[in-house]
Amino acid sequence: MKNKLVGTWELVSHCRVDEQGGMSYPLGRRPSGYLIYSPEGFMSVCITSQNRRLPRGFDFHDIPKLTPAQKTRLLHSCISYAGKYRVLKDKVIHQVQVSLIPSWVGKKLIRKIDWPQGKLSLTSPPFVINNTKYRARILWQRVLR
Repeated sequence: MKNKLVGTWELVSHCRVDEQGGMSYPLGRRPSGYLIYSPEGFMSVCITSQNRRLPRGFDFHDIPKLTPAQKTRLLHSCISYAGKYRVLKDKVIHQVQVSLIPSWVGKKLIRKIDWPQGKLSLTSPPFVINNTKYRARILWQRVLR
């Protein structure tokens, strides 16, 4: 199974699914992203919202000048982490070593693997937001082996 994951994958869709099957799109309906699995056991992922923008003319070094609301929007419009991975039956385990979200560093993120129509589907275990249980479902299409 590990060899089947190796390569570069482009994001097709990212959604949350609640217990009743309702879907929501926390990064919008057309986010962008890439997921890379190396044959040596390393992985990296970055997903960004379709509307992720700094004010016109701003650069990375200008981020301290942003308002708290602008900084919050930037944080909530990107998922990015990297580390090692391993495959266990129908699951991939991402051992997070660096992350935009500091509390993920050192954690194991487990994702169920499915292969709908030749694409890679990764589904998270359940998590709760505002008393509602969700699973993240992320669909990828291979762009490079």
